[in-house]
Amino acid sequence: MRLTVRAGKDAPTYAVYAAVAERLEGVEVSVPLTLSFEGRVSLGFSQKGEAGALCLDFMKGPLAHRLRHGGATETVVKAVRGRHDLRKDGPLYVFDATAGLGRESMLLSLAGFSVTSFERHPVVWSLLRDALNRAAAEGETRLPELRPCGTFLEQGGERPQVIYYDPMFPEREKSAQVKKDMQYFHALIGPDEDVAEYLEAALNLARTKVVVKRPVSAPPLTPAGTGPSYSLSGGACRFDCYVL
Repeated sequence: MRLTVRAGKDAPTYAVYAAVAERLEGVEVSVPLTLSFEGRVSLGFSQKGEAGALCLDFMKGPLAHRLRHGGATETVVKAVRGRHDLRKDGPLYVFDATAGLGRESMLLSLAGFSVTSFERHPVVWSLLRDALNRAAAEGETRLPELRPCGTFLEQGGERPQVIYYDPMFPEREKSAQVKKDMQYFHALIGPDEDVAEYLEAALNLARTKVVVKRPVSAPPLTPAGTGPSYSLSGGACRFDCYVL
């Protein structure tokens, strides 16, 4: 079935919609979903009785608190930074290859890194673009640069020092308690099928390191038979670091 898009040319957020309009109209979903551009961009289940539409906000709520108080203690920040000293070595240029809901991109930006984010799914990109626009309007300056909807495979120009890659994990068998945002993700996207291709491309593009997020119990990815140089545990996940 097709995604339902609710928007009009007079909606305040229509400019965001217009940037990916054709791609949004063709999105297939496994359950009825509606993407709304009336006010804030939000995604919700279309069935009667389903509540809790997904709308990103980096400036309010628990996520905002985590973003502003996690800082250097976040495992993803430690994994990406490695031994790089911002004061001595200067800015650290990072690609977030799969920005998703933007949490890691925001954490890395707030940690002082120069972050360029990529997201290829037009629905997820629209949610993220809207949240970043609102954060900028509220005065936040430490934001990642979100490229037009697409992938880092199309990137030209300066190569990043580090690429952060967070492929979509397969859905767990016992998924009743999976967070609402991940329920939307699985209904929209499902697991990534081109992980090996993406990782190989990342390894060829990054200058110093590629960091891959994996479930803590999953085996490491081994492109060309080579595993990660080291890993950092982050609770239910771990961060495999491929040093180049």
